[in-house]
Amino acid sequence: MLRRIGLSLLSAAAVMSSATAADLTDYDGLKDGYPGVINWRGFYFGANAGYAWNGSNLLKNTLGNLVTEDGLTAEGAFGGLQAGYNWQRGRFVYGVEADIQGLDLTSSTTTSVPATAGSPSLSATSEAKTSLDWFGTVRGRLGAAVLTQGLIYATGGLAYGQTDQTLALTGYNAPAQHTTSSASRAVAAGYAVGGGFEYAFNRSWSFKTEYQYLDLGSVNVAQGFAIGGQAYSGSFAADRTYQTIRGAVNYHLSSPYEPLK
Repeated sequence: MLRRIGLSLLSAAAVMSSATAADLTDYDGLKDGYPGVINWRGFYFGANAGYAWNGSNLLKNTLGNLVTEDGLTAEGAFGGLQAGYNWQRGRFVYGVEADIQGLDLTSSTTTSVPATAGSPSLSATSEAKTSLDWFGTVRGRLGAAVLTQGLIYATGGLAYGQTDQTLALTGYNAPAQHTTSSASRAVAAGYAVGGGFEYAFNRSWSFKTEYQYLDLGSVNVAQGFAIGGQAYSGSFAADRTYQTIRGAVNYHLSSPYEPLK
């Protein structure tokens, strides 16, 4: 009796394992099938969250023969949505994906030119601010199915986002004070490249981790005026490149392979 029960349980386990594998791959007798990997073909959409950072900004003051410099970095969390479509040939998976992200990647710094012995009443200060308010990408994806339910891929394409760089100058020459400011605010466009790994829990749900490098170009904001008979100028050079790392969950509307004809 115990032997029969044991054999029955083993048979049931084998059937369940076979059914699970078939549910994930569904390649048996289908066109363009490749044994042992999941079917990634079809439309998908989902949500993501991650972290972004930028550290290529330089604030510079020049007052007479005095020069001061300061770097500016910015970092912060973001979240958003993505959607895409995959095609598949054997292990090779290729497709297109678009995403849009909201964030508050803002940082500011102040650099001062102190008073000197020759001009005790003469000093200046510049304040710079950089921010990325939102960004999005439209990218191609090219990868390979691995480990039955995994997908490793590279990605690249268009990147765009709302950037803002501001520079404010203040010059002190007792008893007068001079202030001026300028800003460069625009929707900038560039490119994004990166890669990631996606894992399918079943036919409908997957999770991925992804790294992206975004380049939205560079901008230089400059101002200047004379105080105390000396020229004072400030410049803020912002290299609008960003690195991001994110995790995402996708829901797949599976598109099965066509039957053999």
